[in-house]
Amino acid sequence: RMWLQQTEIPFTDTTAEYDIIRQVGKGTFSSVYIARHCEYSAPVALKLIDKKRVTETSDVRKALRNVRRVNNEVNLMRGCRHAGICSVLSAFQTNQHVFIIMDFVERDLFHLLSGFPYGLPEKLQRSMTRIIAVSVAYLHGRSIAHRDIKPENILVKGSLQNGDLMVKLCDFGLSLKPKTM
Repeated sequence: RMWLQQTEIPFTDTTAEYDIIRQVGKGTFSSVYIARHCEYSAPVALKLIDKKRVTETSDVRKALRNVRRVNNEVNLMRGCRHAGICSVLSAFQTNQHVFIIMDFVERDLFHLLSGFPYGLPEKLQRSMTRIIAVSVAYLHGRSIAHRDIKPENILVKGSLQNGDLMVKLCDFGLSLKPKTM
């Protein structure tokens, strides 16, 4: 009941529409997979949130806070349309899970940095920093505070050689938007 009362995420049975290819990440409440929609061939990121793990606590206040975080993440990301922010393509839930379908991006900044033991080239650093700053300014203009910007939550798409590198913020689980009065 807690999920129905506090979310706009629809209940559905559309999980069969996606073929899961492989797991690419794991968090406290969720796992992220590369998946393909059965009808369309483009890869997507499928974030699978286990409701049992979200509400698994002896403290009801913590369980409610965790549910609000999941709902907040979906609702905030749905409302953001910016090239520097990972887009939510769809979100739905079943009795056991919440599914968030997002843009697929090959890797995060943490993994990109691990391939450069002496640091990224300065020109690339400036370009990436500019994109992140513009994305954060967009969020702040919408009264949203991300509160968890770190290399693992900055996704990188494209290649350094071709100069088509894109940077996107993701994981809005800790984000806040003040309530309007």
